[in-house]
Amino acid sequence: MTANLSLLAGAKLAARLAERTASVTEKTSQGFGAFIKHYQDMGLSFFPIPYKSKESTIQWKRYQTSCPREDEIRKWNNGAPSNLAVVTGKASGNLVVLDFDDTDRYCEFTNTFYDKTGIGDLFEYTLCVQTSRGVHVWLRVEDLPKSTKLPSLDIKSEGGYVLAPPSVHPTGKVYEFIDPDMPVKSIQRLSDIGIEIPGKLTTGSNNKPGWVNQLLSGVGQGQRNDSAIRLAGYFRNILPQDVTERILLDWNMKNQPPLPENEVIRTVGSAYRLIAHPPDPPNNGHIKKDNIYLPKDCQSGLKPNRKLTENLTKEKPTLSKQIEAWIRKTSGWFSYTEIDHEFDLRSPNDKQNRYMILRRLKEKGVIESHKTNNKLTRFLQTDVRIIDFKSAGNRTPLAVNYPFQIEKLFNTYPGNLIVLAGAPDSGKTAFLLNFIRLNMANFPIYYQSSEMGAIELANRLENFDSISLGDWRFTAEERSSNFSDVIRPDCINIIDYLEFDSGEYFKAGDYLKEIHDKLGTGICLVAMQKNRGSTLGRGGNLGLEKPRLYLTMDNGKIKIQKAKNWATQMNPNGLTLEYKVVKGCQFIVTKDWYKDED
Repeated sequence: MTANLSLLAGAKLAARLAERTASVTEKTSQGFGAFIKHYQDMGLSFFPIPYKSKESTIQWKRYQTSCPREDEIRKWNNGAPSNLAVVTGKASGNLVVLDFDDTDRYCEFTNTFYDKTGIGDLFEYTLCVQTSRGVHVWLRVEDLPKSTKLPSLDIKSEGGYVLAPPSVHPTGKVYEFIDPDMPVKSIQRLSDIGIEIPGKLTTGSNNKPGWVNQLLSGVGQGQRNDSAIRLAGYFRNILPQDVTERILLDWNMKNQPPLPENEVIRTVGSAYRLIAHPPDPPNNGHIKKDNIYLPKDCQSGLKPNRKLTENLTKEKPTLSKQIEAWIRKTSGWFSYTEIDHEFDLRSPNDKQNRYMILRRLKEKGVIESHKTNNKLTRFLQTDVRIIDFKSAGNRTPLAVNYPFQIEKLFNTYPGNLIVLAGAPDSGKTAFLLNFIRLNMANFPIYYQSSEMGAIELANRLENFDSISLGDWRFTAEERSSNFSDVIRPDCINIIDYLEFDSGEYFKAGDYLKEIHDKLGTGICLVAMQKNRGSTLGRGGNLGLEKPRLYLTMDNGKIKIQKAKNWATQMNPNGLTLEYKVVKGCQFIVTKDWYKDED
């Protein structure tokens, strides 16, 4: 359980979970009645559910309008094990619960939440519950929304209920408060924290169905991919592919925020590949025979082109082979929904067929299921590259120097990836430019900037003492995406900084892996943004796998979050140094390296 939460919110959350253990244990030890009293004090309506079940066996409709009576509560609190359900909606003071059952969707929301509110830690904002495989976020919403199902997110409102602590899921997992003493936050509407619920779809004023007109006006985050697939599927039946592509690219600019353009183009391409038979051609002299269009002269005694006929009649790959081919091109986890969208599988028979195909692939060892989310699957990459350690040759670390003399704590080797995650205005760029200055005499350096143009970069470089603008020796390039495409494998590469589309921070690990895989004897130093007060950069623990050194900068402190190649016997992990930035480029150390116990 803790591992799942750590994946979502990083080491800071793990520490909080450890701190809350005593409080949870104390409340649990008081028994079922302690939780009932807690919910009464909060003004919530609730009722019992059979132990290790999610389904009610009593008529609970009356609890949607009033809280349970004391005589009912005494009857329920009889010492027998039981689950508890809390009613959402007006009966519980306009309680709304956001039920995230997908870790990627939850990560997407936490970043959307930060962008909307500027608050970096959701668990310090309102009461949250750790469920069997996700998180419940409890809120009181003045403009009460309707209960709604969104992709990987259920919004529980009027007429609904959720299992609540100390309930036990059928799998045996216990529902627990992240922080039992945290109150339920009151807000005006869900849009205040970045959740947009689609309105009622109406019939449009033109020939398009009402839902098409509704979606074409633009959608919010969490609806973009689904909407792109639906629109592409609609237009593919009436328009050429290039026209649909143009329509969806224009539509994408109305979304908040837009999808990457290549993702929209890929979605359109996928939709048009799903057309089973081409439409009847206009008067072009072709005749349809046995579901194949042949030139008219083939029907008048002339022999058709044998090669053309063979190509036209060649058997189409089975769905099983198509799905397996698609899976072998994937990287990371994919969901059943992605396959259904890709191959237009809609009917129950289609989905049963897909289930059997994936089951056979699992038995063959081609794929595996996620351990905690049974909707996710991944392709097993069984190809290996032999590590010829006997021919490794010189194992001397690279003579790379860092600001704050980090090279005395960490050895840099060829192929290493280093991450620098910093809060806004913490000195990330100053660190990178000082790194260039320290190493440009010994290594070719390529600096990719997503923020600065020529004038701003020149101004920053001229702030350095005792070095003129003409003495700098590195190549600066403008770049804001697809950094892996321009990695120089045998040089020092610096990325300032790695940007993500809002809500896609869960892809941090994939982006860093793509960069790492392009390195040869060179290294790459990647800067990325970090929310103020957060332990790690955007993407959290998902970005920790590939870097050999992971640094964070915030509030005048730089901290070594991860260092794998120790330069001495002393473990540098957790070491912190305090500094000031002068003239936007000079670091003044105010407190040397020390072990930060926080």
